[in-house]
Amino acid sequence: MEKNPLFNRYIWLVDTIYGAGSITLEEINARWRRSQYNKYGENLPERTFFRHRNAIQTIFGIEIKCNRHDGTYYIAHTDDLEEDGTRKWLLNTFAVNNLINESHQLKRRIVYEEVPSGQRFLTQIIEAMRDEVKLRIEYHSFAREQAHSFLVSPMCVKIFKQRWYMLAQSEGYDEPRIYALDRIENMETTDILFKIASKVNNYRKSLTNAV
Repeated sequence: MEKNPLFNRYIWLVDTIYGAGSITLEEINARWRRSQYNKYGENLPERTFFRHRNAIQTIFGIEIKCNRHDGTYYIAHTDDLEEDGTRKWLLNTFAVNNLINESHQLKRRIVYEEVPSGQRFLTQIIEAMRDEVKLRIEYHSFAREQAHSFLVSPMCVKIFKQRWYMLAQSEGYDEPRIYALDRIENMETTDILFKIASKVNNYRKSLTNAV
């Protein structure tokens, strides 16, 4: 599966700034030129940096602020970040992965398991949850010979044993259902709005208990 390059960039940027404590755009570019995600060794344009910065705040709720006195960037409210299990997991997972990938001489001596389903659709699902718009997915379940297409209202996502899952309200079902992201073959964001169910916390518990 093709991974989402923007997702990689967003988390790389957060991890770089968070690890440095505070860092200038010039220093970010020095690291970006050496990054595995920069195929051509180019700088990160300032306009692109600000777009990424805004997207990170929108998707992950992580605010990158600028110190006007010295022009450095830093992660705001790091105490909240440490207490937030999802964001802390996000940073810790990527920090280890980034270290492995940049330590080329050690790659063959470190054995780890990739998450096969996480990055292709995860950003799109999170954005749909944020905007409360439905997704049209092509889903190939184990029970069917071919994939079929239908609308879902995404409510929660969770990673469990190296697989990502989405809890979503589907057409024709009274209760939300669980979908493995690696069984999704295609996804389209629609402009059809939905209202998040009042029992979403109960559904989160259902997702936790079910996988």
